[in-house]
Amino acid sequence: MNDADIYKLIGNNIRNNRKAQGLTIQDISNMTDMDWSFLARIETGKGIPSIASIQKIAKALNIELADIFTKQQKNILDKAIVNIINSYSGHDKKNVLDILKSVSLLKKRKTQPERE
Repeated sequence: MNDADIYKLIGNNIRNNRKAQGLTIQDISNMTDMDWSFLARIETGKGIPSIASIQKIAKALNIELADIFTKQQKNILDKAIVNIINSYSGHDKKNVLDILKSVSLLKKRKTQPERE
């Protein structure tokens, strides 16, 4: 893998994680105090970030630094959800679980044929 491929991998991983979490480049810019145009260049593989910059971005995205350097798995959305839930307190996690159970129950009711 050459340097250009590495920068593209880094950029794609940052973009995919950001989008999976519903964040904009401006959101990451605000969280990291980094210029949004530099972040956009990083995401396209045209900007060359320092390790310190990558650490700031990983922290803002609530992901491991290694996630930025490895090929992404298809379950990036699942990882984003887990990372967000892991940041919650025990009580908040229980509330999220209750909400998910309710949504699941509603979905099951919609897919079941109506009884006469």
